[in-house]
Amino acid sequence: MKKELKKIITIFFGILLIISSTIVSKNNWNVKTRIVEAADIYTPLYYTMAKDATVTTNSLSLNKRSQPSTSGKVIGRLSKGQHVVVVGISKDRQWYYLDDNSYASAQYISFESDIIISGVKKICSVINQSYVLDVAFAKKETLTNVMINQDNGGANQHFNISYVGNGYYTIQDTNSGLYLDCYTGRKNENCNIVIHDYLGSDAQLFKILNLGAGEYLIQPKCTDYFLNVNGGQAYDGANVWTYQLDGTAACYWNIVDANASPISSEESKISQKLQQMMNGEIYNGSYKVNTKYTGEYSKEQCKGFAKSVYNKLFGYLIGSTCTKPRNYKINISSESIILGSTTNMTQSNICSIFDKARAGDFIQVRRSHSGSHSMIYLSSDSNSVTVYECNTDNKNGIKKNTYTYQNFCDRNVGVSVYTAKDYYLH
Repeated sequence: MKKELKKIITIFFGILLIISSTIVSKNNWNVKTRIVEAADIYTPLYYTMAKDATVTTNSLSLNKRSQPSTSGKVIGRLSKGQHVVVVGISKDRQWYYLDDNSYASAQYISFESDIIISGVKKICSVINQSYVLDVAFAKKETLTNVMINQDNGGANQHFNISYVGNGYYTIQDTNSGLYLDCYTGRKNENCNIVIHDYLGSDAQLFKILNLGAGEYLIQPKCTDYFLNVNGGQAYDGANVWTYQLDGTAACYWNIVDANASPISSEESKISQKLQQMMNGEIYNGSYKVNTKYTGEYSKEQCKGFAKSVYNKLFGYLIGSTCTKPRNYKINISSESIILGSTTNMTQSNICSIFDKARAGDFIQVRRSHSGSHSMIYLSSDSNSVTVYECNTDNKNGIKKNTYTYQNFCDRNVGVSVYTAKDYYLH
């Protein structure tokens, strides 16, 4: 009797498996992707393709886990120096999702292809991008504290970032010629960041982890902790020290060209509101990244999303899309002005247009396949532009994406950028 019952149960579950497999096949689902997306465990990287990376663990191997947590089951190991393919990042940004459906600590994986940030840069706090890394009072003495202050364009806010190999960089203050240093090489938490003569020590080598969408983590080689704004608030003189990766904006940085224009106080307010929208902190989470947009004008897909965001920022609707082939333009009202428009899609032309843009500006493009697409501008540098957009997945999914100018040119055949005539937060 027991054998017969066991046989019946086996047949029953076999039939269920066949049915479920048929449904999955019929709907053309990628099972692994569906499971991960349904659980909302990770968000895709901003690149349009998977990224090659290298394991840079301090030990001989790095655990691969079934979940983005140290409590996740160890399902394999990666060797130091091994190449892997990263396709996503966990919500707390501490774990990379690999193409074999496993997770590995982001702290010990580097992207050699990201060696593009070398040069003289400003290092802006994600808390408020108008606040940048600064050497206290522009001093040139060794052991001077590093803090954040409002961007004033001074040399003490400009840092020469140089790649030195094996996933590490030096960060040199251009005003004094001294180097960022983890005070006395301490490995513990709450260690101040200072400037110091170059010693070549692990306290002066930094791993700069690219999290996508223009955001970075900065970690001294001598410690397991990360550069952090003490207290998590942006104000003049806020101390910078090492701290655990707690998932707050205090640990994250934007790295931009030193000659990028300082962000105005009004643009800072608009950037902060956009960040609140992307985090789902306001408007009942309707504009939260990695959710489906179902708010006002959602039937208009990308255009409906972008014009709704623009309306929330500035208090009016942008206007209707021009008909093909001019659908890279908007029939704007008198409340908006055009910053630039082109169908000559070269990297220099695109860069020159985005150089004029500010957070919240409206981007309208004509795709290579002749359809139109709408986005909200967030930021840009000499290599790429970061946008807030919807429906790139054809499911009204909300995303924050960064595109290199080459990628942007390849995807589009025309672009126009618009700004509010009275640029202030509604």
